Amino acid sequence: MKATETLLQQLFGSDWTLEHEGNVVFGRGRLNDRDLRIIGTVNQCEIGIDEATRLAGAVLDVLAEAEPGSKPADILFLVDNSGQRLSLRDELLGNVAALAHLAEVLHLARREGARVLGLVHRLALSGGFMATGMAATRCDALAEAEVRVMRLDAMSRIMKVPKDRLTELVEGTAILGPGVRNYHAIGALTELWESPTSDRLEAAFDAMSQANSDDTRGDMGRARGGRTLAACVAELVRQA
Repeated sequence: MKATETLLQQLFGSDWTLEHEGNVVFGRGRLNDRDLRIIGTVNQCEIGIDEATRLAGAVLDVLAEAEPGSKPADILFLVDNSGQRLSLRDELLGNVAALAHLAEVLHLARREGARVLGLVHRLALSGGFMATGMAATRCDALAEAEVRVMRLDAMSRIMKVPKDRLTELVEGTAILGPGVRNYHAIGALTELWESPTSDRLEAAFDAMSQANSDDTRGDMGRARGGRTLAACVAELVRQA
């Protein structure tokens, strides 16, 4: 929680409020003439069904606040999690469906006109990253943060490929590798922030205002050499 408060201080000065329910946080921040809603998780928590439904509810609350005919407030979605919780309770209650619901709610917010910036500021893992940061309009990360689906030692055990060989492959194939720089190379992260500032935050929201509604992650991955075929294949599917 301390790291999150420090981040918000860097982004908003003293002009922010934050409440928390367990490891789920929600609040407001003032950025020049822009009122932002803050939603997310802290403490590198695992996202179980309780966290996923509370996060989705917080996004729906933002949409419900909007006046009829007006766009909802923009959202800063703080991403700090250890992936989805794999407990028996969460699995039996349908945590996968809850995470899918969260991603759908973020998609609804985007369709309603809210700009949603996911910001990975500590850790983002597997399904916890996909249902939060990757479901946002745009996702950035602090340069010292960590993003991964699986560690190389775990990949080695499952794929039956020696870790040394995987390490070699990662050097030339970003799609296989953990770390924010690999995820930036494949287009999953739009920008890496060397330092969090209000100017950086404002620039990210301004860029979303100017961008079209198309998903450009495949194009970014191709331009950066991290995913050379994704955009081409997507275009072939659209044409078919």
